[in-house]
Amino acid sequence: MREILVVVDMQRAYEDGPWKVLDMRGAETNILRLIPWADEVIFTRHVPFAHPQGTWKTYNAKWGYVEQDPRNGELVPCLAEIARTCVEKSTYSAFGSQAFCKLVQGADRLIVTGIQTECCVLATILDAVDAGMEVMYVRDACSGKNAGLEQATEEILKRLSIHVTCVDTQEWIEDQKIKQAVR
Repeated sequence: MREILVVVDMQRAYEDGPWKVLDMRGAETNILRLIPWADEVIFTRHVPFAHPQGTWKTYNAKWGYVEQDPRNGELVPCLAEIARTCVEKSTYSAFGSQAFCKLVQGADRLIVTGIQTECCVLATILDAVDAGMEVMYVRDACSGKNAGLEQATEEILKRLSIHVTCVDTQEWIEDQKIKQAVR
């Protein structure tokens, strides 16, 4: 089974300011724990459309000032150091990137982590399900704007239990240890 760990948008913009998430450091710590156990890891980085269409014009008009500081688009330093494969995306879902789609083609399962739980993480998971992939949502390796939105996202994902499994970091690591012992 081909599994890919996906790290969605762990960018500096979410550390502080209007896009600050609830537990950036907790998500970062758990992602760092997951990476050694993954066979493949893909990082994504959200960048605004250079020439937006439709509602993306409104998005750029409202949030463009956040992008004026180029550091906001960077991955957080400890993850940037180890991000061997990083694709840019301009939509909420990583599947909006052709490069991402090509990299995950043929994958059986995506293990999804990152920022923001209720937005880019959820959009990526829903598109993975539509693409026929099994998904593991690692709840403590993600962070959203607040606890209520994180809980609401998990409730949505639990309704998709035939496609999506909600796990914690340690649960997934234990599963990986068992798989490695069997190999």
